[in-house]
Amino acid sequence: MVVKNPTTLGERVRFYRHSQGLSIQALADTSGLHRNHLSLIEMDQTQMTIPKLRQLATALGVSCAHLLGEVGLLEDFEPLVSSSPQQTAMPEDHAHASIIDRGNKNE
Repeated sequence: MVVKNPTTLGERVRFYRHSQGLSIQALADTSGLHRNHLSLIEMDQTQMTIPKLRQLATALGVSCAHLLGEVGLLEDFEPLVSSSPQQTAMPEDHAHASIIDRGNKNE
């Protein structure tokens, strides 16, 4: 079940995953995190390291700040076109978005 106003990290991960129509396995394949770990994250039954949070945020196409609830949900969130983390479009209008792809800019 997807919560309409997610308040925890796990609820926000599930919100963005469902918004894209991704299964846990598809997100696991894209993020490089194990599906069992993702399931525990969504149930708020485990903690994450910063690098794993970045991997997850990149795979979901959002900033770490969005997953941590430091900024509101992306109202105009659109599913990713590509499942490749390198091709993930990052929201440019949020200050924290650059945390995820620092050093990966091809501009």
